[in-house]
Amino acid sequence: NVGIGNTSPDAFLHIGGAPAISAEALIVRGNASGQYAVSIEQDNATGWGMVIDTDSTDSGDPALKIVNPNGSLLDVMSNGNVGIGTHTPDHKLRVNGDARLGNLHIKTSDFGTGGTGKSIYADGAGSGVLGFISTTAFDFSNGSTSRVRIDSSGNVGMGTSSPNHRLDIYSNENIPLRIH
Repeated sequence: NVGIGNTSPDAFLHIGGAPAISAEALIVRGNASGQYAVSIEQDNATGWGMVIDTDSTDSGDPALKIVNPNGSLLDVMSNGNVGIGTHTPDHKLRVNGDARLGNLHIKTSDFGTGGTGKSIYADGAGSGVLGFISTTAFDFSNGSTSRVRIDSSGNVGMGTSSPNHRLDIYSNENIPLRIH
């Protein structure tokens, strides 16, 4: 076993003790010919591939942080909150930007007039959209046409995106409403 800053190493390479200056304890740099700078593998059927342990109980301290020159990509905080695209996740999962879970899309833009709203929609057969157009309406849409809208005053429109009454049904057919 080799110890760096430690006279009793517990592993093949054990780096211990505080660095002499405020710096990283270990730097590993890759080069253009290598695929990875660091590869950690678990060859046994059981056991952990990697453990990152932090003693911090401050929820503002990251236990794991992945960054690039543009900023934070992934932050796993000491309290268990995970941020993707944000370094201050305030929930178990906070995604700054659009997200996709299988065929379910959560979009932060590109919906409604001028692309100012939020939407949740699904791909494939039976797809549809549940949209939230900023502060103006709650909208059920097929992605391009509002089918049912509840505006900010509580008026419900079917076949119209501008309801003028508590229930406003518009149709260019002879029978706009049929009740059985």
